[in-house]
Amino acid sequence: MAARPLATNSQVSLTPLLLPLFLSSW
Repeated sequence: MAARPLATNSQVSLTPLLLPLFLSSW
C-alpha cells in the first residue's frame, strides 16, 4: 500500500519540473 502513494507522489513532484521545460521548449 505504501508503494501506491509513493508512485503518485513522484508523479506529482515530476509534473512541476517538466512544466518549465515544456514552456521553455515552446
